[in-house]
Amino acid sequence: MEGPWTKYEGAQVTASDGPWNRYAQQPEPPPGVIVHDTNRSYVTGSPAAPSVDTKGMTNEQRNLAAGALQMRQNAPFSTRPLAPLFQGLSASYGDEAVSALRGLTGALRGGAFGDSYSLAQEAQRQDLAQERAEHPIRSTGGQVLGALAQAPALGSMMRAGQALPLAGRMAAGAGIGAGYGAAEGFGSGSGLDDRLKQAAIGGGLGGVIGGAAAPIAAGTKAAVNKVLDSLSVGGSLRREGIQRPAANAVMRALSADDAFSGVGARNIVAAGPQAMLADAGPATRGTLDAVAQRGGPAALVTRRAVDERGAGANLSLRTALDDVLGAPQGTEAAAAGIRQASQPARAAAYDAAYLAPIDYAAPAARDLETALTRVPSAAFEKANALMKLEGAKSKQIMASVGENGAVTFETLPDVRQLDYITRSLRHLAEAGEDAGKLGARTDFSRSYSNLARDIRGTMRQLVPEYGVALDTAADPISRINATRVGAQMLSPAMARDEVAMAVNGMSKPERSAVRQGIRSYVDDLMANVRAVASDPNQDAREAITALNRLNSRAVREKLTTVLDPNEALRLAKEIGQATKAAELHAGMTRNSATYGRMAVAEANKQLSEPGPLGSLMEGKPLQAAKRATQVAFGRTPQDKLRAEDEMNRQIAELLTGRRGDDALEAMRLLTRAYLAGPQNAGRAGAIAENLGAGSGLAGYQLLRTPQRD
Repeated sequence: MEGPWTKYEGAQVTASDGPWNRYAQQPEPPPGVIVHDTNRSYVTGSPAAPSVDTKGMTNEQRNLAAGALQMRQNAPFSTRPLAPLFQGLSASYGDEAVSALRGLTGALRGGAFGDSYSLAQEAQRQDLAQERAEHPIRSTGGQVLGALAQAPALGSMMRAGQALPLAGRMAAGAGIGAGYGAAEGFGSGSGLDDRLKQAAIGGGLGGVIGGAAAPIAAGTKAAVNKVLDSLSVGGSLRREGIQRPAANAVMRALSADDAFSGVGARNIVAAGPQAMLADAGPATRGTLDAVAQRGGPAALVTRRAVDERGAGANLSLRTALDDVLGAPQGTEAAAAGIRQASQPARAAAYDAAYLAPIDYAAPAARDLETALTRVPSAAFEKANALMKLEGAKSKQIMASVGENGAVTFETLPDVRQLDYITRSLRHLAEAGEDAGKLGARTDFSRSYSNLARDIRGTMRQLVPEYGVALDTAADPISRINATRVGAQMLSPAMARDEVAMAVNGMSKPERSAVRQGIRSYVDDLMANVRAVASDPNQDAREAITALNRLNSRAVREKLTTVLDPNEALRLAKEIGQATKAAELHAGMTRNSATYGRMAVAEANKQLSEPGPLGSLMEGKPLQAAKRATQVAFGRTPQDKLRAEDEMNRQIAELLTGRRGDDALEAMRLLTRAYLAGPQNAGRAGAIAENLGAGSGLAGYQLLRTPQRD
């Protein structure tokens, strides 16, 4: 700066390169002159010109201050309004960073690093001091605003301890705050002694504020989480009439069933159009049972829904069985019906055949005689016995078997006798070692059957009328046999390959007869299931066992050998849905009677709790005061029981009130809510910790400002 410094109005002035002197009073110097007053130094000429408090400074310090004033005066623009913001942003270390950069620049230009560093730091100190003195509100706001930029970093440090209990989070917050305060205080001081002093003050204040920030963050997190939940899924749940507390309880059960991975939705779809949310898994069914056992309105809601569901599933299953397999008749009733329907035609055909003669002189008769020699004596005996029992008008078969096994006839058999011989052979094939078997045969059984077939084949050639009779009877017999195949094919005793062999090559009428046999078997098996719908006290496990047997892979594969693929699929779906309904019913009936009695006893106890007056009359004044407070705030035992009953009712309604697609949509809504929960909690935690850290930083800066002035 040009010109000597002179004394004006008692102020001490000096030349820029000389000692302090005293002069007479002089007029105000021109603009741009640095004036050292007794307490401050300033640049003349403008109210906004740089100034600095110099009270108590040494001459060396005043010279440094004068140099800093000159630097500030000659700067192309003033950064003074930004000084507090920069200090807050850098935790009071911004001036050191800028000073170090200026020092490095000065050193590169040939000067001393220390001189440039000290001059730059003094200039920044002056900017900050002048801004605080002239604009306290603006400077404080700027420093607070700058400090808030550090909130994310401190917030992430606080989140690292969010799994701790509140006391632990407060201790962690106090440690983080103390560390920040000590570091910031050290940076705000000048000189080692002052820095240590400021570090101690800042550390203590930061520790107190950091400890208080933890509960602030916890409360903020809960509030923010509610807001985020309402914005993300809460509105959707409310529009569907789903109360959040009930949704939370159901989501807890669904989580135990791993339902949110897609398993719950698949289980609901598999349970059919009457499926409930309770079908999502066993834990969810257990929740429904638990709220029902507590009594109150939830029990009525649950019982009605489960009974309605069971009855509907049984009706749907019976309808499908009737549509695909026909109405049940019973195996023997179906066989009798087939016989009776064909009786007139068969009787006429056989009467004509029995009257026809056999030409034993024909060439084919020799084959017949040879076949008859292979017939065992037991077959002749059975044929004679059968004719006698049925009152057949034919002579006894006069045949004897010699010691060498040769058969001798006194009179060759007629058509009736030969027909009864083939019947007895078939009886021996079916009534021996293979009795009741529909698949494989022993060698004896096959031999008897083949011999009967050979004799009948030869008879067709010799007596055409007999061929007509066999053809007339063949359809009813095959259909009766097919009915019996159907009645046994779903049994575990008949293997899948045996079923395939038995139905291979069957005609359409025979396959229809197989369906009727299957229907009769299923109707007998399902008798227990129908009983469950009408008798809630019957153990439903028998019904589930029966349905699971029908729902096995072996049964499904057997059905595909007889039914159209679409029909087999329909039956499999209906059986699966009925199984789900029976399992739900079983879950309600297999509960613990002890648990139910305890729940009722507890509810009765709550209902009978005395009020304030009753407690006073019992000589319990403290209890009476407690009851009065509970009455005032609606927290009496009766109030809590009503709230619990309402909560259980909402859970029961949610688990049973929506069916089919509606239940599936509820599952989707709850899945979104469940998946949004951790996301919302994470966002709320981040926001809360940042807000907590920000509030702590703001409070720290506000409380530290008076100490710096």
